[in-house]
Amino acid sequence: MSEDIIGTLKELSDTIEEIKRLSVILKKHRTKKKDLEETIITYLIEEDKPGIRYENITILSEKKKTRGRIKQKTKEANIIFALESLGVKDPTSAARDILDSMKGQEQTVPKLTIINE
Repeated sequence: MSEDIIGTLKELSDTIEEIKRLSVILKKHRTKKKDLEETIITYLIEEDKPGIRYENITILSEKKKTRGRIKQKTKEANIIFALESLGVKDPTSAARDILDSMKGQEQTVPKLTIINE
């Protein structure tokens, strides 16, 4: 093997390890951020305040509508139910076509598989 590719392989390995390390740190920070936000929201609700100001930081609490994630099987069941209620003759096939149309076009791309020994 040439020296160029060996250097590139070492750099790839180091980059993968750095990404793993940073992912662990990022997960901890996201969890900490969520806990702190929950504490502040609880305080604002208890004090019946719309927001709080500290030094140059202003934090406002507002209600926001969100939607939870739905599992793929539940999505399929919901689509089939909706199609049946609309009188579609073959709701299962139509549901499969609908779900397939939501996906992007399939492509074949080269991918590296790294095996640590």
